[in-house]
Amino acid sequence: MAQSIKMHKIETAPESYPVESEEVTVSAIKKAKVTFKTTVNHIGQSEYDDELKKLKFTHEVGGKFQGKGILEDGSIHEIIATASTEEFPCFMKEDKYLYTSGTTRVVSTQSLVRLKRFRKPDNQLIAQNIKLNLLDFKSYLEDSEEGNIKGGWFKGMAVKNVEVAYLGGGAVTESADWDRYETSGGEISALRIDLPTDNLEEFTKVLLTRDGNCVVYKNFGENKLLSIAMPLFNAAEQFIE
Repeated sequence: MAQSIKMHKIETAPESYPVESEEVTVSAIKKAKVTFKTTVNHIGQSEYDDELKKLKFTHEVGGKFQGKGILEDGSIHEIIATASTEEFPCFMKEDKYLYTSGTTRVVSTQSLVRLKRFRKPDNQLIAQNIKLNLLDFKSYLEDSEEGNIKGGWFKGMAVKNVEVAYLGGGAVTESADWDRYETSGGEISALRIDLPTDNLEEFTKVLLTRDGNCVVYKNFGENKLLSIAMPLFNAAEQFIE
């Protein structure tokens, strides 16, 4: 099963832990209220690198019934029944970059939005999405030989009858279609990359998206996942727009 880890750029790093959002109150039905908050705790260093802080996000979300609530006036409302809790690890590099993993992109995004939108006046953790120039990053990988490009997603090209395209295969970046899409005014939205391993005959397959999400096509533990993703993220820092 694939797993992913996503890179964010930190705007404001906390001075201490835990970091907590303000409580968000949501009306359920009539006078009932449900409150949610997001908490971040520092739980040590990562298995991969002692300089990489390991954090734990605890993000409360609402659960909904599969039906509607009807008030006396006949109005119909979705009912928020209970609060569930999503917990997932996160890693911080030098108070500059944050890497969320172990959850869905929706949950990680919601947690960071809540920490920013409903932040307390002091001791904040605020991180934003990034955008990578994958065209330049592709050239970097080819020159450095740190990874082999095996495919790419394109969008926004000025090519008739083509809105989104994927090209893949051996020596794909040398194909006429790749050159046509690359020079057509669009952008590369994702790259499929083979990363070298200690075994010269084996590669680790990953997908790196323009918004800094690294998808690894196998399910590894923390140390292995970070050992795959962090060198890629470190190299990609210079290509953040």
